[in-house]
Amino acid sequence: ALFRRGDAVAAAMDALHATHADRKHLYLSTIAADPTLQGQGHGGRLIRAVLRVADAAGLPIYLECGGERLKGLYAHFGFELVGEAPLEMKGDVDGWPTHPIVYYA
Repeated sequence: ALFRRGDAVAAAMDALHATHADRKHLYLSTIAADPTLQGQGHGGRLIRAVLRVADAAGLPIYLECGGERLKGLYAHFGFELVGEAPLEMKGDVDGWPTHPIVYYA
């Protein structure tokens, strides 16, 4: 099930990227913090650094994420929701995100 889900996630993200990233942009692949260090501003510092690079280059940032909880984080930094794709699969593991969420800033 894990590999099937990984393939489905990759296909959905590729389709979203093809649809919504139709101009030159920076792609923000991953930002993460150790769970014991979350909530201390580390993610915000990383995002602000990427925003400075994008501003200097004059390019928008494209990213994909999963889960509702991240919507507020990215909105706080000026990212705009431009698309979503359902990812509900038979036999899914409880708690896995069901929608990759796409943002531009």
